[in-house]
Amino acid sequence: ITLSGVLWVVTEKAPDKQPALSLSGIFFGCGAALCQATGLVMAFAVLMQSNVNAIDAAFVRLATGSLLLAIIVGLSKRGAYNAIIKQVRSINPLPLLGAIVFGTFLAIWLQQISIANINPGLTQTLLSTAPLFLIPISLLKKQRITPRSIAGALISLGGISILFL
Repeated sequence: ITLSGVLWVVTEKAPDKQPALSLSGIFFGCGAALCQATGLVMAFAVLMQSNVNAIDAAFVRLATGSLLLAIIVGLSKRGAYNAIIKQVRSINPLPLLGAIVFGTFLAIWLQQISIANINPGLTQTLLSTAPLFLIPISLLKKQRITPRSIAGALISLGGISILFL
């Protein structure tokens, strides 16, 4: 279950409808960026100063994040757990398991390997390119790509290119 899937269950809003830009959305986006950067710095410190390997660090990160997400969802709306359980029972578990293993665990594990072996700033820069992959995925799903999203992707690629020059 992804965070957007959980939010869809909790808020009962379809994930394909884009909400209007809001101050709280900007606040939460900046908070997420701050938490990601903090987590990266903390992971770098742990991987450099201890004998913890990348796979163990990935497991601890995912277990802690899952626990905190479960607490947040449980506190956010009454009956949220029951709605999530009902939704999970109605889906095929194999694609969900594949998404968890390849889309989450493998990604975090490779991130931890990257943090342990190269500069954390470079790691964060490369990780920030992940949203660029949404454009080809959207094309595969036959969704409309706006000129604004293409411009944003090109600006992002330009910024990353400048870092590597």
